[in-house]
Amino acid sequence: MTEPSTTDTEPTAFSVFLAQHAKGRTHDELSEKLRDLILAVQDIGKAGTLTLKIGAKRVNDGQVELAAQVTTKLPDIPQASIWFATADGDLTRDDPSQIALYEENRNR
Repeated sequence: MTEPSTTDTEPTAFSVFLAQHAKGRTHDELSEKLRDLILAVQDIGKAGTLTLKIGAKRVNDGQVELAAQVTTKLPDIPQASIWFATADGDLTRDDPSQIALYEENRNR
């Protein structure tokens, strides 16, 4: 295994790499998923994440293959509702201990 070379030149700016990688598709996907994440976080009020994972593999001398993977973890939408449990273990939306005001509610 060879040691990484050290030079006096500046590394390629990450923003340049991102704009050029996969003809800009990774940059576009990150932009879209960031917008989706922000909208979901604002709507739901819980945290989420956007992750960019870059894999590097040597192909030949002087060549590397870079693969980008973009993932998001959007906040979960709460799906809770209130139900009443009857004495026999059934569920109902109406409080079984309360008298029904309307006839159609008595048969639920």
